[in-house]
Amino acid sequence: MKRKSKIWLGGFLFVVLAAGVTAAYFLTIGKPAEPPPRTTKVRRGELKETAALSGTVQANIQVEVKSRASGEVSEVAVVVGAVVKQGDLLIKLDPVDEQRNVKQADVNLKSANSRLAEAKANLAITERQARLADEKLASRIKARATGAVTEEDLNMARADAEVAAATITLRKAQVDSADTQVTIAQLALDESNLRLAQTTITAPVGGTVLAINIQKGAIVASGISNVGGGTSLMTLGDLSIVHVLGALDEADVGRVTRDLEVEVRVDAYPDRKFDGRVALVSPLGKMVSNVVTFDLDVIVTDKDAHLLLPGMSADLQVVTSRTRGALLIPASAVRVEEREHVVTMAGGERRVVKLGNGDGASYVVVEGLNEGDEIVANAGRTTSSSSGPRFSLFGGGGRR
Repeated sequence: MKRKSKIWLGGFLFVVLAAGVTAAYFLTIGKPAEPPPRTTKVRRGELKETAALSGTVQANIQVEVKSRASGEVSEVAVVVGAVVKQGDLLIKLDPVDEQRNVKQADVNLKSANSRLAEAKANLAITERQARLADEKLASRIKARATGAVTEEDLNMARADAEVAAATITLRKAQVDSADTQVTIAQLALDESNLRLAQTTITAPVGGTVLAINIQKGAIVASGISNVGGGTSLMTLGDLSIVHVLGALDEADVGRVTRDLEVEVRVDAYPDRKFDGRVALVSPLGKMVSNVVTFDLDVIVTDKDAHLLLPGMSADLQVVTSRTRGALLIPASAVRVEEREHVVTMAGGERRVVKLGNGDGASYVVVEGLNEGDEIVANAGRTTSSSSGPRFSLFGGGGRR
């Protein structure tokens, strides 16, 4: 019985030993050899820190054109994309109604002038009559002194003079009223002429026609008299200066100031960038979806700024700092050990370094390395002896 137990135990140990040898083979001998660590040399270069944001291309000036007059569109004189100067013809409205109003206003003015002339003539007649009445009164007063006329004749002469004087006041008031009516009629004629002129709509500013919202035959409402603001006819934009308006995160506001360099990229031209500069950082933040941003106005200074069209989406990189001729190493080469920045030299030596600014991909080396030093490019890389799984003959593989 003891002999059988020894045989069983020996067989069990043989099986376990064979399993251990097989596992060790696959974990060591059977495992492909790791390639040598990738290295890089410390180099001198430029480190550029940026603040990233998105924005929209906008014209320098963008004007929505409306009509002061109402009416039917009889002519559209421009097309989208046309370049116009201030005062150039854009749209004509049917002038028939306004021409009729001008004629009516002209007739009213002539009628008012006639009434004014009549009032002035009546005043002149009344003034002549008043002078005669005064002369008659003076004569009656002298005659009464000699007894040539009765008291009744004197009183009648005095009454005639008083009536004439009162009539002069009335005639003067009628002249003033008629003169006022002439002024009102003249203003009405001027207004009618103005409204007639407003049926011809010209460009308020020079620029490019960005959009046309009406066509011949459409009825448009006045932008002045209509409570809804009137009909939008077209949009003009001055593209001589191109802006990009972006939303700057509040975390970057302290780093972005006026006149900083900006790199602008748009999907329409993916292989190039457009140069710009910061024109304005809004002093007032806006909260959208619990995120505070500040409006950033960028002027595109690139010679090909005309390629950027209003409404395009743009990606902006504001260059907040630029360090030239600095010693640079990749960020992936750095690891932190006991609050120190450490790199591994190509020979395996551990080297503590002092770092400056970084842009996420590279760091500036202040102390600890020289130009041309060769370091391991991936600081997270470790050897199989330190990071590979441990194998135990009796189980419990892996780190504990």
